[in-house]
Parts: sequence; C-alpha cells; structure tokens
Amino acid sequence: MPAAQVSKNDRIAIYALLVLVGPTVAFVLYLQGVPGFASFAAFAIVDALLYIRFGRPKRHQPTKDQLVASRLVVSEPFFELSRDLLRELHALRSARQQRDRVESDRDAFLLDPGLGPSTYLTRDGRVLWDDDGWGVEPTRASVYMAISVGARKTGIDRLTDLLPKRPENAADCGDCSGTGRFSAHGQLVDVDGKAVSIACTKCGSLGWTSRHLDLSLRTPWSA
Repeated sequence: MPAAQVSKNDRIAIYALLVLVGPTVAFVLYLQGVPGFASFAAFAIVDALLYIRFGRPKRHQPTKDQLVASRLVVSEPFFELSRDLLRELHALRSARQQRDRVESDRDAFLLDPGLGPSTYLTRDGRVLWDDDGWGVEPTRASVYMAISVGARKTGIDRLTDLLPKRPENAADCGDCSGTGRFSAHGQLVDVDGKAVSIACTKCGSLGWTSRHLDLSLRTPWSA
C-alpha cells in the first residue's frame, strides 16, 4: 500500500510497531544466543524497514493564518469610531490591492505594517497587534502609541481625535519634550546617519503626562 494511501490511524498503529516489533525481535534473538550487538542491529534494521515502507505519522502543521491568529494581542474597546473616521478607514483599506486575514476576520483596519508588530484598529474600537515575539502588552500606552503611529503612517489625521485630551494639570513629557516623539535630543539616527524619532513610550506618544492618567493600565481612560 503506498504511503500516501495510509490513513492517520493506520500511521499511528504502524508507528507503534516501530516501538514494539524492533525490541521484540532483538529480545528473541538475544534468547537464542545472538550477541547483544547483533540483536540491536536487527532491531534497527526492522525499524528502518517499517519507517521506509510506511513513514512516520504526520504531525499537524498550523497554517499561516492560524499562527497569526494565535499570536494576536487584543486590547479592550478603547474608542468609538465616528462615521467620518470609518469612511476614511474604509477608503484606505479599499485602495489597497489585497486585504489581509486579520482585517477580514476581525473587521479591522491596518494602521501600521511596521518594522515592529503590525497594528490594527477594529470597528468596535479595539487595537490589535500581530505580536510575533515582541512582547506587546495591551496597555493604555501601547494603545495610544498605536493610534499616534497609525495616524502618521496612514495620513488619517482624524485618528488623533481618538486620543485623550490634555488635562489642565498635565505636564510636558520630559523624554520627548512634549512632542510625543522620542529622538534622544537628536542623537537617534538611522543607518545613514539621518536623525529619526520613534513613538515615546513614557507618555504613550501623547506628549504629556498626568498623575491622573496611569498608562500601565489596560482599561480606557476619561478625563
């Protein structure tokens, strides 16, 4: 019977033979006075013949879509998207040649394909991250940074309307000097020596901090 026609259950049974038949043959030969090395050789030969003939049971290999779904990090519903914002997001998504599975399965909009984790915004106001080993935590800081970076990457300024408004008691963030972008005072450069900036992790790219806003929490905040 060709290996391709062997069912999954048959493969499991055959693989069990690899464990049982070889040692049995070796033990019988040993009782007959065959030296231990020869018994082991017979065991190896029997197992090899069964493996060559029938193969090992195939393990389930997850698809690419299943892998992505398993590593998605999902925030709480932070935002209520306006009709105007949804209209812009739909137009941007439709303009692309192909929608990915996260957008289709989660009714989401790609904000940033990124050098880091890809980020999405769902219709019901959640932020998603394709966390392929980045260790993303769905905190307020991460959510606000995703929206801020998404506005820059997509060109949809209306996204920034989702961010919390600066309260009167807020202070400029010391790490980014109130810009929401960290540049290490011009010392952060790319491979060509050009000055660059990244989303400020201290203030969640808001540009300000407040003792009333704990950015480490995972729940929405209202002033």
